[in-house]
Amino acid sequence: MRYGSIGAFTFDLTREQRQVCTWVARQASTGITRITYDDLREAMKMWDDRQITRVLRQIRERLDEVHEMVQFPIVNTTRPYFDVHPNADYIWDDYCRAEQEADGLPFDDAPDPLEASDALVYGCTACTV
Repeated sequence: MRYGSIGAFTFDLTREQRQVCTWVARQASTGITRITYDDLREAMKMWDDRQITRVLRQIRERLDEVHEMVQFPIVNTTRPYFDVHPNADYIWDDYCRAEQEADGLPFDDAPDPLEASDALVYGCTACTV
């Protein structure tokens, strides 16, 4: 499941979305397909259930390929959780690679016209977090 296309992604993830995606990709690379909120909370050392749900929903609502990394959160249970796409690590690798490629492109040479919100390109420092 390699996308290999800069056009498959929008480079506007927030810092917390990047942290979650990086951590989820690491979990997926070890074969984990379900993550509890407790595990995510411990790894991120900060969020309550509402914050976790908000970030997961923001990721799910994206229009690019990143939305496939996580499934909708299941919150009406004693231990809230969310499922992880089995190839989340590949999706995240492709995102980081495309982001690095896009960083080197002059704005005028972009393959598709970009909206102002799409023009923000961040370094892939979260890939090493």
